[in-house]
Amino acid sequence: MDTTNNNNTASTELNIRDIALFILSKVWIVALVTLCLIVITFLYVSQFVTPVYSASAEMFIINTTSTSHNQSTTDWTIGKQIAITSSELISGNYCSVVAEALNQNEIDTSAILGDDITFSSYYGSVFGKSEITANDIRSYIDISVDEETSTITVTATTKDPMVSAIVSNVILDEYDDYINSFMNVDTIRTQVYESASIPTKPSNIHTVRSLLIAAVVGIIATCGVLVVFYIFDDKIKCPEDIQKHLNISVLGVIPEIEDEEV
Repeated sequence: MDTTNNNNTASTELNIRDIALFILSKVWIVALVTLCLIVITFLYVSQFVTPVYSASAEMFIINTTSTSHNQSTTDWTIGKQIAITSSELISGNYCSVVAEALNQNEIDTSAILGDDITFSSYYGSVFGKSEITANDIRSYIDISVDEETSTITVTATTKDPMVSAIVSNVILDEYDDYINSFMNVDTIRTQVYESASIPTKPSNIHTVRSLLIAAVVGIIATCGVLVVFYIFDDKIKCPEDIQKHLNISVLGVIPEIEDEEV
């Protein structure tokens, strides 16, 4: 019984060693396939992936109905509840309010676009549309809420970095007036503590990471295919293969005789 187990273990070790040696003998195939996959990935990312840019702005909300020290508890609790519902409000009719303000150039965008360019003209030149719509803004933005701190983060993602920064900033800058008007109160305050800056790099293109993933996939896939070929290859190439595949001993070997030149 022990002899059988030892033989099986030795056979397994031999197979693993043979597989490793087989892959090493075909390392040029692994390198070639991996290189081709890296080149294809690079060409795809650089030629066919449209870069988009993400810009995020953050604010927190607080209710100011109290004038005493209880403001730190009651008002923050109400502020948290308002923050939770703000994601629905922002992605609702508020997008129409923001779109109209941008199209009418009622919002100062000179900090990003400069003094001589209006948002409507710049947006038209980049996106080929006469104006930005509420549906456009809804498709651009992603909203997240931190209930513990009453924090709202708005991330705008478009193909133009300046438009992304403007949209995310305007949404938070104008929200104070909108939420008070919507709820018919004057006690809700919003504080933008991180404005969106103009992104300098695309958010959907990570060339180095993509190439590393392509290299890893190429190596693993090629080695896997080679292992499959090795396992299912039952051709007799040497005397050891007879012992391995047929489980019989080799009595003798006839050497190959080369034809002599006359």
